[in-house]
Amino acid sequence: MNEAGIWPLELTCRFGYPGFAILGALQSESWATLFQRMLRRDGRRFATAPGYAVGVVLTVPPFPYRYGYAEISRGLPITIDPTLTPAERARLQFGEVAQDAHGQLIASGIAGYLLVATGTGLSVEAARDSAYRLAERVYVPNV
Repeated sequence: MNEAGIWPLELTCRFGYPGFAILGALQSESWATLFQRMLRRDGRRFATAPGYAVGVVLTVPPFPYRYGYAEISRGLPITIDPTLTPAERARLQFGEVAQDAHGQLIASGIAGYLLVATGTGLSVEAARDSAYRLAERVYVPNV
């Protein structure tokens, strides 16, 4: 988005990655509640936070490719800053992440799509900065 208007980068007609995480950052109701309301058809509006949401996708090599992922990145440790508040932790939407036998978060899956760090703000820039500040508190080799 700039002074000339809005220029879409992608059109997705489904709740996909990372769209659902970014949209969810502005929702006041849970996805479960929202879908229940849609099924009941009891309203065409839902509450949202004001402003904008931005998501930063954290990946490891060879994302977006699968070849070599098992050898390069599967099993990498993921450490999250222990001082994050519950509200900050809620802004991390996990993808291909698992826990090992010792409770350590690790990269799993098939392509290295680890998580989305979301941020919100009254401007796009503020939302972006919020998302990057959160993303910087997730530690993964080669992220």
